Parts: sequence; C-alpha cells; structure tokens
Amino acid sequence: MRRSDEKVWFRFRDHLKEKYKINALAFIDLKSSGFSVFSSSLKKKYLKALPAIPEYIKKSLDERVDPLKKFPWAESVLIAAVPFSNIPEYESFIPSVSSGDKLYGLIAPYASRLDYHLFAKQLLNNIISDFQDFSAEICTGDFMPQFEPCVDTKPIAEKALASYSNVGRFGKNHLILTQNFSADTFLIELFTNIKIPDVKETAFLLKCTSCSKCSLSCPTGALSQAEFDYTKCISAITMEKRGVLSPKERKLIAPWIFGCNICSSSCPGSPVVEPFKADLKWLLTSSAADVKHHIIGTPLNYAGVTLLRRNALAVLEHIGTPDAFALIQSFSEKTQSAVLKISAEEILHIRQQSM
Repeated sequence: MRRSDEKVWFRFRDHLKEKYKINALAFIDLKSSGFSVFSSSLKKKYLKALPAIPEYIKKSLDERVDPLKKFPWAESVLIAAVPFSNIPEYESFIPSVSSGDKLYGLIAPYASRLDYHLFAKQLLNNIISDFQDFSAEICTGDFMPQFEPCVDTKPIAEKALASYSNVGRFGKNHLILTQNFSADTFLIELFTNIKIPDVKETAFLLKCTSCSKCSLSCPTGALSQAEFDYTKCISAITMEKRGVLSPKERKLIAPWIFGCNICSSSCPGSPVVEPFKADLKWLLTSSAADVKHHIIGTPLNYAGVTLLRRNALAVLEHIGTPDAFALIQSFSEKTQSAVLKISAEEILHIRQQSM
C-alpha cells in the first residue's frame, strides 16, 4: 500500500474523536527513528526501577518496551484516551447498602458500569470498520489490512505510549492525565500493518508540580515516594493480590473491596464521583452463583467472588462492630473456600486475643 499524506490521517483522527467522543487520539509510526529512541529510553527507565516493579512486568519487559517483539507484523498503532463516562451503567449490579446500614464496602465508581474491556472491544471493532472503509481508499494492490486490538490485556506500556504521543501526561498519581487534566479515562490501542505517519496530539505542559492533592489524599502512602509503591495501593491489593491478605494488607484496603478512586478524583479537572457502597451482608450471605450473576459483565468479574468476599471480611474487621464480627463468624462456619475460611478465622482469632 502507499503511505497517504499526513493531513489525511489528521482528518481521519479527528473524525474518530468526534464520532466516538474520545478525549485524545494519536497514531504512532512504530518503525520511525523517533520511536526507536523512545523504546531504548523506556527500557533504561524500566531497568533502573527493576527492583520496585511487579513480577508480571519484569517477565514481559522486552515486549513492553518494543511492541514489535509482540506484533512483528505491525507498522503503526492507534492509542486513545476514552472517558469512563462513555460506558453505560450495568443494569443488574450488586445491591447497594440500605440507608443507615454501616456494613458496606466501597467500590470504585467505574466498576459499577459495564466492564470497560467489553465496551472497548466493541468500540475497537467499530474503529476497525472505519479503518477498513478508509483504507479501501488508500490501499493498492492485494494489500490486506491487519488489526490487533488491546485494552490492558497484553504486555504493552500503554501509559508510556500515551505520553509519547501527547495523548496524555503522567501525573503525580502515576495516572495518565489528558489535556483537560482529567484522569477519568482508560486507554485503548489498535495495532495495524497499515503504514501511518506519526499523528500526535498537540503537546501540552501538565501543571502537575505543586498541587500534590493526590499524594496528600492517598490513605496508604502509595504515592508518597518518588516511585509508585504498588504494594501499598488499594486498587492493586484488592484486584491483583491473590490468596490470604496479611493483617497489614487488610488494614490498608479498608473500607474498599474493589479498586479505589481517591487519587484520580482528587485531581483538579477530574469529575468527583462518589464510590459505590456495596451491601456486605448480601455479598457474604448470597450464593456464589448469585454474586457471579451480578458481577459477570463488570470489572468486578476480574477479581471474582472469592477475592471480593476476602476483601469484604477485611472491611468488616475494620468496621469492628458486634454485628460485623457476627457476620464474619456466620460466614466462617458456612464457607467452603480455604482462602476465605483461613481469612475469617484469622480475623476472629485476632479479635479473641484482643478481648
């Protein structure tokens, strides 16, 4: 195929942004000398921070710094920041707590919507259709366009790509902030074998130097150091940590059972959305199948029923009222999960020792 004029791709970029209400969108030429320099610089940055980064990132480091190792056929990538507000609410989400009931756990606001992975999959399929229509006008011969959509499910350094392409900038909360200073977005990528020149967003300066509202509001101190400490992050613990939580981790996450939006909502320019208050009694007394039914199409499905219940036990320990411990005791006697039984019994044992 032939490489089209840069202005054509700028127009196509603006068409996609308007059609799908996207905050920022860019195309990156993966074969350019500029991207090669960026890739090398990114690898040095990762290696410097190696002791502090999660194991799963270490295992895929080479692919993260050079997407061509994962997609050797690719020529370009589309990257965009999409507002969470574009995603519809999930109609059969788990029950919220009754007014006045204190046995609740917090859920990050985005998680009460349709799973953004499912939403993004449909969005990227629509964009692929736009690409196919558009590429039919510029492709020659027997060229067959190829695409690979990604939504934080593959080893891609998407935040670094967003910064490189001016889709956003790294804030002190280690999130990508778009030009309107909003952190309330998620990133999508679409790799393709179509040759596209760099079509970046307009460069902007992020005035994220003296505010520090995110780090000051972080209840665990995960943002207090120069490097983000994922071992103290509520979102990381509630979503990524498997197995039994340590007493320290249980204390860190309360009152959250999934995610956390404190550092993002405290950022000037981001919408302040109240977290969802989930009914912990319902979560621990309903059947696993019923809970699964209410979370299957949401981000909570990533954690699953066991982790949500494990986190709920930690929150109940933090609440510390007699009815909270009674719920833990009742659940401990009925659960068949080894992780949950150990978690509940450890909490009850600590309480017994303190009495």
